[in-house]
Amino acid sequence: MQEVILPIAALTMLLLLAVQVRKLISQMIVHGTLRRALKTDPESARLLIATLEPESRLSTGLLGWIMVSAGAAIGVAAAFGPADERTSNWQIAAVSVIVGAGVLAYLWWVRRSTTA
Repeated sequence: MQEVILPIAALTMLLLLAVQVRKLISQMIVHGTLRRALKTDPESARLLIATLEPESRLSTGLLGWIMVSAGAAIGVAAAFGPADERTSNWQIAAVSVIVGAGVLAYLWWVRRSTTA
């Protein structure tokens, strides 16, 4: 089972890294544009800032739910798998569920504190 999970986890980490690098580059472009607009015409910069939307936290919440559901699926697969691999597979499932629940709890806490 670990021969399947580890490559998938490595690919997932590489994809998440690529997503974060893309977000970083897009934020650099937006902030550079805002800086130039502030230097040349502050009134147009206010209009540009007004059109910006806050970043969606949907992708982070989705990541948390994927981690929780993947941990549950790995746990179910471990229950029906070979007995000598059950302990290690349940540990992998538990880590996945705990990390996913931690991400969801953090998002809940951030949303709760920003609305108050």
